[in-house]
This record gives sequence, structure tokens and C-alpha cells, in this order.
Amino acid sequence: PQLDDIIGFAEIERFIDSPVKHYSSGMFLRLAFSVAIHLRPSILLADEILAVGDEVFQERCVQKVAEESSRGLTVLFVSHDMEAIGRLCHQTLWLDSGRVAGFGPTDDVVAAYREAARNKVLVKKTAEEAARAAEGDMANRALEVLSVQLIAPDGQLLSGALLSEPVAIRVRMRVFRAGVRLRCTLDLNAKGTLLLRAVQPEYVAERRSTYDVVVHIPKDLLAETKYSVDVFIETSTGKEDSVAKSAALTFFGHGAGEDAHYKAGLIAPHLQWTVHKVTPKRLRESPS
Repeated sequence: PQLDDIIGFAEIERFIDSPVKHYSSGMFLRLAFSVAIHLRPSILLADEILAVGDEVFQERCVQKVAEESSRGLTVLFVSHDMEAIGRLCHQTLWLDSGRVAGFGPTDDVVAAYREAARNKVLVKKTAEEAARAAEGDMANRALEVLSVQLIAPDGQLLSGALLSEPVAIRVRMRVFRAGVRLRCTLDLNAKGTLLLRAVQPEYVAERRSTYDVVVHIPKDLLAETKYSVDVFIETSTGKEDSVAKSAALTFFGHGAGEDAHYKAGLIAPHLQWTVHKVTPKRLRESPS
């Protein structure tokens, strides 16, 4: 029975009688993973195994690892897949060129990793700008981000988001030059997963001043979990530039007692439901 489970999980029934040397690398790794997970080890070292196969197989692997972890399996999972790491790992070790760049709770390490990646790829900074960024200051020659805050519709600062009430994210910035074209992008993340990306229509700051860019989140959308917000602002004064900050804001969604069933999931929107009584006439008209 265990052999049947291994073959069925790897989905290689048609090729089980073929020599392994004729297997593709993907088939070989699928079989290897299936053997390893079904032998019920106490420690499992998985190196990029979820890059193998289609999405259905990858999802089955994630669910199987999570299931076995709940039974006491210790998993050392090596991957660049931030979503899978967020789902599987409680603690994460980040290695950069063989050196430890971070270690701790997965949400914190993933946020730091994404910030470093974004700074390398998206943000071209001068030495002075890089120094300011190291001090936690989001600025370039065109503007400086003063704060990123969660607020109520009336502008009151919030420490968390009540699920049954609308909230907003406010980015307050000081613009140094008149005529700056700017566009703000906010990424909302939870447990290492990008939930949504909100992109502001391009705006021209007519004068040097302080501006608030606000994006509104409707009520009955968030769930009871921890959220983080990444901020990326493109600026143009004839020369393109940008500022970026991962996890510029973190907050928790929370509900009243009647919202307890919204603790599962990363978002919990109130969708429209309808119930219709089926008449005998409709039953006769329905296809069999």
C-alpha cells in the first residue's frame, strides 16, 4: 500500500516500469520527494523541490509538508519562493553569498529580503541617498516620505484595522520642487504573500509643499491577521527616480466576537449571497 501511495503521489504510474535513468529531472525529483515524505522521516531537507512540476503538484507538496509538520516533522526548506516559505516556515534563515543576512520570524525575514531585493533592482540611489536609506529615511532629490500611517476616514490615527469599518493608508510626503510628477504604489502583504497592489494615477505637485496620498480600504475586506505595506514612489523632474520601503507600515486586522470566523484566510470579504427556492417547474426544466 505504501508503494502505491508513493507512485500515486508522484503521478508516475505510466512510467513506473521504465528505468529511472530514462526519467526526466522533473520526474526523478517528483519520485524522490514522494519517497522521502512517505517514509515518515523525523527531519526533511527539501531544496527547491517546489520548483518541480505543475502548480497542482506543487500545491500538493505544500499541503503534504504542512500536514506532516503538524505531526512533528522538522522541515528544512531551501527556496527562493517567498510565498511557499511564508506558508511552510515559522523561522527563516536568510543566506547571502554564504553569509547569514537574517534569522528570525518568517514575516520579518521575508520583509527584509524583499526590501533588499527591491533596493537592488528598482531603486538607483546616489551614495548620499543610500546613506539616508540606511538611517530609515525615504527620500530622493524630489521628495521625502515623512510617514506611512493607518487612519480612519476622519483622519484619526489607528493602531489596527477594525474589520467592520473602512480604513485608509496615508503616505505623507514633502515635495522639494514644483512640477514634480509622482506616482505612488502600495503593496499589501500578509504571511509573505502579495494580496494586492494599488497604483495611484500620476499626479503633478504644482508647488513645493507637504502632500498626503491616501488609499482607502473598504470595510469587510480584511481578515484577522497581520498585514504589512510596501511603499514605492516613482518621481520625475526630467530625470526618473524613486524611493522605496518594504514593510513601511504593519498592522493587525481585528474584529468583534461575531467576526471570529474571519480569522482564517488572508482576506475575508463579505460577498453577496442569494438563496432561491427551486419550484417544481424549474426542477423539470433543469438538465439531468
